[in-house]
Amino acid sequence: MKKLFFLVAAILTIAAVIFFMTPREFHPTEIQLKRIKHEQFLADSPFKSTKNLSKNERKKLGLPPNAYNERLWELTMNPALGYPTPYLVDLIDVSSINAKTSPGAASQAWVERGPNNVGGRTRVAFYDPTDTGDNTFDNIEYNRVFAGGVGGGLWKNENINDRNSSWTIIPGLAANLSVNCFAIDPHDENTFYVGTGEQYTNGAAVGDGLYKSTNGGNTWQPVNIPIAGRGTASSPNNLFKAGIFYINDIVARSVNGLTELYVGVGTSIYSSPNFNIGDPNNILGVFNAGIYRSTDDGLSWSRNNDQNLQFPVGEGSLPVTPNDFELGADGTLYMG
Repeated sequence: MKKLFFLVAAILTIAAVIFFMTPREFHPTEIQLKRIKHEQFLADSPFKSTKNLSKNERKKLGLPPNAYNERLWELTMNPALGYPTPYLVDLIDVSSINAKTSPGAASQAWVERGPNNVGGRTRVAFYDPTDTGDNTFDNIEYNRVFAGGVGGGLWKNENINDRNSSWTIIPGLAANLSVNCFAIDPHDENTFYVGTGEQYTNGAAVGDGLYKSTNGGNTWQPVNIPIAGRGTASSPNNLFKAGIFYINDIVARSVNGLTELYVGVGTSIYSSPNFNIGDPNNILGVFNAGIYRSTDDGLSWSRNNDQNLQFPVGEGSLPVTPNDFELGADGTLYMG
């Protein structure tokens, strides 16, 4: 009896081994097939050879310093097609947008956020692009906001969504220095630029050029922009003071993987604070106005002296005064 038992057990064991060792046809599920296809698309990514390059290697190839765009392309890839398809997103319900009305309406009233401890106008306000939301642990991105006052100083608020959050002034810019415009490097979100001086105030808000921060706005340093045009000159009734006293606007645009900076330098007659400065009239930077450009992060500059950017005055000409820059979606730069 025992021999028969062991014989049956041995036969069953051998049968089990043969069953489990015999190859069987694999039938993956639909989701498994999609995953396999997606994994292959990622393995064949067109950015496979560039996304892991160092900053120096990317710079030599004319690429941005980090692989954000390449990584975003892969992360937003349509897993069934192997490339992003933003045009396949759901249509926007325009009626729901219209129902929200415009900012300032009764249902969308403005709420003061300051800074309310200094006077004057605020012409510069922007979110910190490096703020990922962890500064207040509320999982909301972009709480930190910078604001520049014409009355003076660059200010920071760590949580603009909290009406009780206080503003602090940023060191490196004088508290009475007019901050008029800003730009952020498209290839380095830690690099900010601000321009100083407001030319429409007859000298009440004189600036002293361009400032740059390379650490997300924590500290600032002046940027030296050598003036183009004549130096200080005078006539019986006028004193033409040379320098860069007003920057009306700044734009930083990406061109072939590099950053081009443009600043619009303005001019004004100085007659403040009592509007009685005269004999001679003090005219600030009239020969030095115009569009200045840098292609090396602000180390060197040149002014565009195209005849189209000159206007006749008497027997000579003066550079036009840029008031506003706008950058088109295709990278075209417009100046008003």
